[in-house]
Amino acid sequence: MSAHPERSRTTVKTAAPAADEDCGRGGSAPATTRQKGVPAMGEETTAGRARAPGVGTGRKVALSTAALGAAGVLAVTGTHASFTASVSRGHTVSTSVSELVLGATGAATNRLGLDALDVQPGAVVRRAFDITNAGRSTFSAYTVRTTVISSSLLDTDAVNGLQARLERCSGPWVESGTSPDLSYTCSDGAGGAGAVTEVLSERPISISPPAALAGMASTAPGGTDHVLLTLRLPSTAGNAFENQMTSITYTFDAS
Repeated sequence: MSAHPERSRTTVKTAAPAADEDCGRGGSAPATTRQKGVPAMGEETTAGRARAPGVGTGRKVALSTAALGAAGVLAVTGTHASFTASVSRGHTVSTSVSELVLGATGAATNRLGLDALDVQPGAVVRRAFDITNAGRSTFSAYTVRTTVISSSLLDTDAVNGLQARLERCSGPWVESGTSPDLSYTCSDGAGGAGAVTEVLSERPISISPPAALAGMASTAPGGTDHVLLTLRLPSTAGNAFENQMTSITYTFDAS
C-alpha cells in the first residue's frame, strides 16, 4: 500500500515590466532634443558599452523569474515519495483429501443394502461391510448415525423395536448361508481365527445424535475396518409389530 504524499502549492509570480524611459511615472515625459552623435545626459560614452534604457531592468526581471521558478520546483519535488525496493517469496498450500469408501455394493464386503424380510420376534439379522479410508487424512473421531426413510414401530419403539450392534473383525468376515439369511465368522485372513472387537454397543436402531465408534482402523489413511452389523428384534415384540416395515440409512462420519 502506497502512502498519500503531502501536497503543496507554489505560486510563481513574475516581476512587473519597467516603464519606458521615455515616459514619466505619472504620464508622458517631455520630448528631449539631442544632436546627432551627442550622448544624452546619463548615457555612457565608451564604445560598445552604450545600452538603451530598460535593458538592464529587463534582464533583472528574467533572473528574478528563473529564481522563483527554481524555488517552486524544489518545493514540489520535495512532496514526492522516494523509490522503494521489496522482495517476496511464496509457497503452495493444499488441503488434505478426506474420503471414506464402503465395499462394493452387493458384494461380501458390503451387504448393507440387502433387505431382511419376514423377520420374527427374537430373530437376528447380520450384515457385513468394509469401510476404507481412501483419503490422506488421519481421523481422531468416528461416528455413526441413522436416518429413517420409512418409519414404523420397528424404529419408533425403543424397547421392543429393532436393536443395532456393530463389531469389528481383525481380518475379513467369512460369509456363509443363503441370502438373506447369512452367517459370518471372523478370520485373520490367513486361514485362522481373527479377533472380534465391539465398536458400538447394542442400542435402538434410531441412532441420533451420532454415536461414537471405538477402535476403528480406518482412522488412518489406507486403513480398512471389517464391520459386522447385527440387528435384533426383541422377543417381546407383540402382535402390533406384524407387517411393519422400516427403511434405514447408515451414515459413518470421521473427523
